Amino acid sequence: MQRTTIVRLCRNLWRDECGALAGADYILALTILVIGGITGLVTVRDAAVQNLGDIAVALESLDQSYTVTIEQSNGFTLSFGYVDPPIAPELQDLPGQAPHGIVLCQDLQGAEN
Repeated sequence: MQRTTIVRLCRNLWRDECGALAGADYILALTILVIGGITGLVTVRDAAVQNLGDIAVALESLDQSYTVTIEQSNGFTLSFGYVDPPIAPELQDLPGQAPHGIVLCQDLQGAEN
């Protein structure tokens, strides 16, 4: 008697379609999730590249020049130091452009096949 009740309950649950999604609905939901995930990953990638470029520009603009002056009581003065050489013009970053050495897009029009 108990077995027939369980079998009947299983059949009723198997045939019940309340709240069930059709296959097309699953595919649509999965497609939206995949497209959103790809868009999110592209945004994260672009932000990471921009942050690394900003760090490179900040490190490039560090100036390590220094001067030390020592004045003694007898009026004798000793000075020494280091002057950081300027960056070569071909390596300097231009305002509003991507940092030097980072290629985000490659021009393939002039490339030979």
